[in-house]
Amino acid sequence: YAFAARDAGDANRALALYSAELEQRPNAPGVMAKLGNMMKDSGDPEGATKIYRAILEDDPRQSDAWLQLGHALKLCGDGPGAEDAYERALLVDPDNKGALAELRTSALTRHHMRKADALAAGAAADHSFALAARIDRLEVELAELRRLAGDIAPGQRQRNVVKEATGVA
Repeated sequence: YAFAARDAGDANRALALYSAELEQRPNAPGVMAKLGNMMKDSGDPEGATKIYRAILEDDPRQSDAWLQLGHALKLCGDGPGAEDAYERALLVDPDNKGALAELRTSALTRHHMRKADALAAGAAADHSFALAARIDRLEVELAELRRLAGDIAPGQRQRNVVKEATGVA
């Protein structure tokens, strides 16, 4: 019934029905999750984060609760917190497609923001854009080098690759 009330746009009725169910079954994770989703979808992501955190306090192995917490945090404007929640969702369930998609989108956004920042720099934009693309390629190469050369300190390995590729120490 709570779903029907929520889908009909009656958030107050849905909230009352979820609350009544929770009185009968305190801390029922399924009901708590539905309540959090309803709050998030109804424009109360701050309230939803409290619900998801309560679920995770009881059982931090709830991958979907981590995913939903990430969504709510993103709606609250907490990008780093959202990424952390998505990463935790993947730690619990490496096949969590929603968390993978969110992290992939976040990485692409950061990538494009670097390029946008370079374009906004004015006269040096073309050079900066090319440098940003080169840095992106270096990051991929660096990851491969880290995998192959486990005996070099990570910071030194990165400095060596950057120096070799750019000629800058």
